[in-house]
Order: sequence, then structure tokens, then C-alpha cells
Amino acid sequence: MTDEDKILLEQFREEGKKDGTIENFIYSLLSTAHPAAIDKIEKQAVLFQKIGTRIGRDMSESENDPKRKAEWMSLLDRLSSRVNSTPFEDDTDEDK
Repeated sequence: MTDEDKILLEQFREEGKKDGTIENFIYSLLSTAHPAAIDKIEKQAVLFQKIGTRIGRDMSESENDPKRKAEWMSLLDRLSSRVNSTPFEDDTDEDK
């Protein structure tokens, strides 16, 4: 684990102590989990934080480059169309 990872993990744990945060919600769900499972979830949280930061940085940098901005917009458009067409669209109320 890198120094950056350790800092992000500590931030995640600190946010987990604050009521109303997503981190607190995650720790609530993990309250009865095995320590190894908690460790894995924490590592995934650090990974997602790093990914989100990198994506945000890249998107910000692309604002001044019309070609890169168009690529981002195209990617986001494709992703949103997939999100809006879930495999559960055909579900009926039978499960309720």
C-alpha cells in the first residue's frame, strides 16, 4: 500500500465515523462482517477514490481541448445509454 493509499484509507475511516456520510453507511453495513471482508472493502474504496480523482482531473484538463472534450462527452453519452437500459426493464410487478 502506497503512502497515498494510506492517506486515502485514513480519510475513508475518518469519514466513516461521521453520521450521514456514505462511508458511515458502508461501515454500518459491514458492522458484522469478517475483518478480511472489511479490509477488502476498504481497499476497494481507496481504489475507487483514486479512479474518481484521475477521471475528474482528466475531464478538467480536457475542457480546453475540443477533441478530448468531445471524446469524453461521447463516452459519457454511451455510458448513460447503457445505464438507462438495464436488464431489469422487462421485470413486472410479480416480484412485489
